[in-house]
Amino acid sequence: MYVRAYAEDEQGHAAYPDDQKKQISAAPCDAVAAFTASTDLAYAEFDTTGSAGDLSFDYGDGTTGTELRHRYAAAGNYSVTLTATDVANQCTAVKTLFMAITRISGNQAPVADAGPDQTANPGDIVALDGSASHDPDPDDEISYLRTQTDGTLMTLTDPLAVQPYFIADVPGEPLEFSLTVTDRLGFSDDDQVTVNVNQIPVAVALGPDRSLYEGGDGDTGRFRLLGP
Repeated sequence: MYVRAYAEDEQGHAAYPDDQKKQISAAPCDAVAAFTASTDLAYAEFDTTGSAGDLSFDYGDGTTGTELRHRYAAAGNYSVTLTATDVANQCTAVKTLFMAITRISGNQAPVADAGPDQTANPGDIVALDGSASHDPDPDDEISYLRTQTDGTLMTLTDPLAVQPYFIADVPGEPLEFSLTVTDRLGFSDDDQVTVNVNQIPVAVALGPDRSLYEGGDGDTGRFRLLGP
Protein backbone atom coordinates (compact mmCIF):
# COMPACT_ATOMS: atom_id res chain seq x y z
CA MET A 1 0.00 0.00 0.00
CA TYR A 2 1.25 3.50 -0.86
CA VAL A 3 0.57 6.81 1.05
CA ARG A 4 1.41 10.44 0.32
CA ALA A 5 1.90 12.99 3.16
CA TYR A 6 0.74 16.62 2.95
CA ALA A 7 -0.12 19.60 5.17
CA GLU A 8 -3.20 21.81 4.98
CA ASP A 9 -3.69 25.38 6.37
CA GLU A 10 -6.88 26.91 7.77
CA GLN A 11 -7.98 28.05 4.32
CA GLY A 12 -7.66 24.51 2.95
CA HIS A 13 -4.47 25.13 0.97
CA ALA A 14 -2.39 21.99 0.81
CA ALA A 15 1.36 21.73 0.69
CA TYR A 16 3.35 18.65 -0.14
CA PRO A 17 6.77 18.93 1.49
CA ASP A 18 7.54 15.40 0.50
CA ASP A 19 6.27 14.60 -2.98
CA GLN A 20 7.35 10.99 -2.82
CA LYS A 21 4.89 8.15 -2.30
CA LYS A 22 5.79 5.91 0.60
CA GLN A 23 5.07 2.17 0.66
CA ILE A 24 3.64 0.80 3.87
CA SER A 25 3.41 -2.95 4.47
CA ALA A 26 0.10 -4.11 5.92
CA ALA A 27 0.23 -6.52 8.86
CA PRO A 28 -0.51 -10.13 7.88
CA CYS A 29 -3.96 -11.51 8.72
CA ASP A 30 -3.92 -14.89 10.44
CA ALA A 31 -7.69 -15.37 10.47
CA VAL A 32 -8.96 -18.40 8.51
CA ALA A 33 -12.66 -19.35 8.24
CA ALA A 34 -13.19 -22.96 7.17
CA PHE A 35 -16.00 -25.32 8.16
CA THR A 36 -18.33 -28.09 7.03
CA ALA A 37 -21.85 -28.88 8.23
CA SER A 38 -23.93 -32.02 8.68
CA THR A 39 -27.55 -32.33 9.81
CA ASP A 40 -29.45 -34.84 11.91
CA LEU A 41 -33.14 -34.06 12.26
CA ALA A 42 -33.33 -30.67 14.05
CA TYR A 43 -29.60 -30.49 14.72
CA ALA A 44 -26.68 -29.21 12.68
CA GLU A 45 -23.10 -30.07 13.56
CA PHE A 46 -20.15 -28.01 12.36
CA ASP A 47 -16.54 -29.01 11.86
CA THR A 48 -14.13 -26.06 11.90
CA THR A 49 -10.97 -28.02 11.12
CA GLY A 50 -8.54 -25.69 9.35
CA SER A 51 -9.93 -22.49 10.84
CA ALA A 52 -7.77 -20.02 12.79
CA GLY A 53 -8.63 -17.09 15.05
CA ASP A 54 -11.57 -16.39 17.31
CA LEU A 55 -14.58 -18.15 15.77
CA SER A 56 -18.25 -17.25 15.90
CA PHE A 57 -21.31 -18.46 13.98
CA ASP A 58 -24.37 -16.77 12.59
CA TYR A 59 -26.66 -19.81 12.44
CA GLY A 60 -29.04 -18.19 9.98
CA ASP A 61 -32.08 -18.41 12.25
CA GLY A 62 -31.56 -15.13 14.06
CA THR A 63 -29.12 -16.53 16.61
CA THR A 64 -25.34 -16.42 16.91
CA GLY A 65 -22.83 -18.30 19.01
CA THR A 66 -19.69 -20.38 19.18
CA GLU A 67 -21.22 -23.85 19.70
CA LEU A 68 -20.42 -26.53 17.11
CA ARG A 69 -23.88 -28.13 17.53
CA HIS A 70 -27.04 -26.11 17.02
CA ARG A 71 -30.71 -27.00 17.23
CA TYR A 72 -33.16 -25.40 14.80
CA ALA A 73 -36.75 -24.74 15.83
CA ALA A 74 -38.24 -25.18 12.37
CA ALA A 75 -37.53 -27.00 9.15
CA GLY A 76 -36.23 -24.86 6.31
CA ASN A 77 -33.21 -23.65 4.37
CA TYR A 78 -30.53 -21.84 6.36
CA SER A 79 -27.48 -19.74 5.51
CA VAL A 80 -24.78 -20.31 8.13
CA THR A 81 -21.82 -17.93 8.34
CA LEU A 82 -18.56 -18.51 10.21
CA THR A 83 -16.45 -15.45 11.07
CA ALA A 84 -12.83 -15.87 12.14
CA THR A 85 -11.19 -12.87 13.81
CA ASP A 86 -7.48 -12.15 14.16
CA VAL A 87 -7.61 -9.87 17.20
CA ALA A 88 -3.94 -8.93 17.12
CA ASN A 89 -4.03 -7.71 13.52
CA GLN A 90 -7.66 -6.56 13.65
CA CYS A 91 -8.82 -8.48 10.60
CA THR A 92 -11.43 -11.12 9.83
CA ALA A 93 -12.18 -13.95 7.42
CA VAL A 94 -15.69 -15.13 6.57
CA LYS A 95 -17.22 -18.29 5.07
CA THR A 96 -20.90 -19.07 4.42
CA LEU A 97 -22.61 -22.42 3.81
CA PHE A 98 -26.19 -23.19 2.85
CA MET A 99 -28.00 -26.19 4.32
CA ALA A 100 -31.50 -27.63 4.71
CA ILE A 101 -33.25 -28.90 7.85
CA THR A 102 -35.96 -31.20 6.50
CA ARG A 103 -37.46 -32.58 9.71
CA ILE A 104 -37.03 -31.36 13.27
CA SER A 105 -38.72 -33.90 15.56
CA GLY A 106 -41.12 -36.77 15.91
CA ASN A 107 -38.71 -39.68 15.58
CA GLN A 108 -40.59 -42.92 16.08
CA ALA A 109 -39.24 -46.30 17.09
CA PRO A 110 -39.05 -48.98 14.39
CA VAL A 111 -41.38 -51.97 14.41
CA ALA A 112 -39.85 -55.44 14.57
CA ASP A 113 -41.54 -58.37 12.82
CA ALA A 114 -39.73 -61.67 13.27
CA GLY A 115 -42.12 -63.51 10.96
CA PRO A 116 -44.68 -66.25 11.73
CA ASP A 117 -43.95 -69.30 13.87
CA GLN A 118 -42.80 -72.26 11.80
CA THR A 119 -42.72 -76.04 11.80
CA ALA A 120 -39.76 -77.85 10.27
CA ASN A 121 -38.58 -81.39 9.75
CA PRO A 122 -35.16 -82.51 10.96
CA GLY A 123 -32.51 -81.47 8.46
CA ASP A 124 -34.60 -78.69 6.90
CA ILE A 125 -33.01 -75.34 6.06
CA VAL A 126 -35.07 -72.75 7.94
CA ALA A 127 -35.19 -69.05 7.02
CA LEU A 128 -35.93 -66.47 9.72
CA ASP A 129 -37.59 -63.66 7.78
CA GLY A 130 -37.54 -60.18 9.32
CA SER A 131 -38.31 -58.31 6.10
CA ALA A 132 -41.71 -57.14 7.37
CA SER A 133 -39.95 -54.98 9.98
CA HIS A 134 -40.12 -51.27 9.23
CA ASP A 135 -39.60 -47.75 10.54
CA PRO A 136 -42.55 -45.30 10.50
CA ASP A 137 -40.11 -42.45 9.71
CA PRO A 138 -39.52 -42.61 5.95
CA ASP A 139 -35.94 -41.31 6.09
CA ASP A 140 -34.70 -43.74 8.73
CA GLU A 141 -32.74 -46.90 8.09
CA ILE A 142 -32.87 -49.86 10.47
CA SER A 143 -30.34 -52.50 11.44
CA TYR A 144 -31.14 -56.09 12.35
CA LEU A 145 -29.85 -58.39 15.11
CA ARG A 146 -31.09 -61.95 15.53
CA THR A 147 -30.35 -63.89 18.74
CA GLN A 148 -31.48 -67.32 19.91
CA THR A 149 -33.31 -67.26 23.25
CA ASP A 150 -34.26 -70.94 23.79
CA GLY A 151 -33.38 -74.42 22.57
CA THR A 152 -30.19 -76.08 21.41
CA LEU A 153 -27.94 -73.41 19.94
CA MET A 154 -28.19 -73.17 16.17
CA THR A 155 -25.63 -71.59 13.83
CA LEU A 156 -27.15 -68.73 11.85
CA THR A 157 -25.67 -67.78 8.50
CA ASP A 158 -25.57 -64.08 9.50
CA PRO A 159 -27.26 -62.78 12.69
CA LEU A 160 -27.22 -59.23 11.22
CA ALA A 161 -29.01 -60.19 8.01
CA VAL A 162 -32.68 -59.51 7.29
CA GLN A 163 -33.18 -63.20 6.53
CA PRO A 164 -30.61 -65.53 8.15
CA TYR A 165 -30.76 -69.32 7.75
CA PHE A 166 -29.96 -72.35 9.86
CA ILE A 167 -30.26 -76.15 9.62
CA ALA A 168 -32.86 -77.66 11.96
CA ASP A 169 -30.89 -80.69 13.19
CA VAL A 170 -32.50 -81.13 16.64
CA PRO A 171 -35.61 -83.36 16.31
CA GLY A 172 -38.54 -82.74 18.61
CA GLU A 173 -37.32 -79.45 20.05
CA PRO A 174 -38.81 -75.94 19.90
CA LEU A 175 -36.28 -73.23 19.01
CA GLU A 176 -36.95 -69.61 19.91
CA PHE A 177 -35.33 -66.57 18.30
CA SER A 178 -35.54 -62.85 19.03
CA LEU A 179 -35.23 -60.11 16.41
CA THR A 180 -34.12 -56.60 17.44
CA VAL A 181 -34.37 -53.75 14.93
CA THR A 182 -32.71 -50.39 15.68
CA ASP A 183 -32.93 -47.04 13.88
CA ARG A 184 -30.08 -44.57 13.46
CA LEU A 185 -31.05 -42.66 16.63
CA GLY A 186 -30.93 -45.79 18.77
CA PHE A 187 -34.68 -46.42 19.05
CA SER A 188 -35.38 -50.17 18.89
CA ASP A 189 -38.06 -52.85 19.04
CA ASP A 190 -38.08 -56.64 19.58
CA ASP A 191 -40.14 -59.54 18.29
CA GLN A 192 -39.91 -63.30 18.79
CA VAL A 193 -40.50 -66.35 16.62
CA THR A 194 -40.60 -70.07 17.44
CA VAL A 195 -39.52 -72.90 15.13
CA ASN A 196 -40.91 -76.30 16.15
CA VAL A 197 -38.84 -79.18 14.82
CA ASN A 198 -40.74 -82.45 14.32
CA GLN A 199 -39.70 -85.78 15.74
CA ILE A 200 -38.15 -88.34 13.42
CA PRO A 201 -40.86 -91.00 12.69
CA VAL A 202 -40.06 -94.48 14.05
CA ALA A 203 -41.46 -97.62 12.41
CA VAL A 204 -42.95 -100.05 14.95
CA ALA A 205 -44.36 -103.50 14.14
CA LEU A 206 -48.01 -103.44 15.28
CA GLY A 207 -49.68 -105.79 12.83
CA PRO A 208 -51.54 -105.17 9.57
CA ASP A 209 -53.04 -101.76 8.89
CA ARG A 210 -52.80 -100.14 12.29
CA SER A 211 -52.38 -96.52 13.30
CA LEU A 212 -49.66 -95.40 15.65
CA TYR A 213 -49.73 -92.23 17.71
CA GLU A 214 -46.19 -90.98 17.60
CA GLY A 215 -46.25 -88.48 20.45
CA GLY A 216 -44.15 -85.37 20.75
CA ASP A 217 -45.57 -83.32 17.88
CA GLY A 218 -48.97 -85.04 17.71
CA ASP A 219 -48.51 -86.65 14.27
CA THR A 220 -49.87 -90.13 13.45
CA GLY A 221 -48.52 -92.59 10.94
CA ARG A 222 -50.09 -95.68 9.36
CA PHE A 223 -47.95 -98.77 9.17
CA ARG A 224 -48.31 -102.28 7.80
CA LEU A 225 -46.42 -105.23 9.13
CA LEU A 226 -44.76 -107.11 6.31
CA GLY A 227 -43.83 -110.70 6.91
CA PRO A 228 -43.34 -114.01 5.14
